Amino acid sequence: MLPEAGPSLKQGSGIGGSRMGGSSEVNTKLLDYVTKNNTGETYLFAVSRATEASSYIIKTDKAVMAMGGFSGSDPILTVDKLKEMVQNKEIKYFLISSGGFGGVGGTSDGRDGQDGQDDRNGQDRPRSGGMNGSGTLYEINVDSL
Repeated sequence: MLPEAGPSLKQGSGIGGSRMGGSSEVNTKLLDYVTKNNTGETYLFAVSRATEASSYIIKTDKAVMAMGGFSGSDPILTVDKLKEMVQNKEIKYFLISSGGFGGVGGTSDGRDGQDGQDDRNGQDRPRSGGMNGSGTLYEINVDSL
């Protein structure tokens, strides 16, 4: 057995654990969906806090954006910068947890946001996965800006 060092991913262990609002578990349905539907974007998706993003980054070794910094209260991007990133196809999915940016609901691209159904082509999309396991995955594209 080799010695190892680094942050522990045990539940409730501080950074990334439940005491800091994160989880060491990933929503596999969410991960499968954003991975399968990634069309070359830099980020798989965005969340409000680094503690939400960390387990996905560790599991996939891919970029997941924490739009609110470590705790979710530090807005790292302006609206204009976010629009630019969407237009440059750097990001298109945003997981907004029920405790996140002030609400859940419909999307701007024809999805009703209520049943996890993509109203444009009937493709299921995950609804949960944010802090406390509840949230909505939004897709924002250039046409919806």
